[in-house]
Amino acid sequence: MAQDFELLQSCIAGNSQAQFRFYERYSAKLYGVCLRYARDESEANDLLQEGFIKIFRELSAYRAEGSLEAWMCKIMVNTALSRLRKKSLKFLPYVEPPENLYSDEDIIGAISAAELITVLNRLPQGYRTVLNLYAIEGYSHAEIATMLDISEGTSRSQYLRAKIALKNRLEQLKKINDR
Repeated sequence: MAQDFELLQSCIAGNSQAQFRFYERYSAKLYGVCLRYARDESEANDLLQEGFIKIFRELSAYRAEGSLEAWMCKIMVNTALSRLRKKSLKFLPYVEPPENLYSDEDIIGAISAAELITVLNRLPQGYRTVLNLYAIEGYSHAEIATMLDISEGTSRSQYLRAKIALKNRLEQLKKINDR
């Protein structure tokens, strides 16, 4: 803990070696956050670099009221959302969920992690963004609506559409793998 505090203080002071160590310590986890919002690895790397620039700029504002990793993850998510807004992210109107959306079948257990990542990356950006924010980051639909400047219903609809698209694609993969 004392080492972390010293490293943090050295980074705030602008020590480039400390910043490199800090980057090395946290970049892998934060890269995973970036991958969830990026279309590909190149875009994820861009988001990671942009996010770390913001982290180093704002590091002196960190007040240790929550975990440092959570604070940095939030910066990475906000960086990704800013980029998505600049790209004019499109959202579809609200739809009612179908009755048979939920299945007891363990579809995800039938495919590899690499296949799951590929399926997630192929979701439309709006679907994937809301899915990440709601299911992975833990934001409410009201918070997502505010973050993305959409209605709460649109957030719910995008999440639902993402789940339907994900389920359909995973079922297709399971059938292929079962052959």
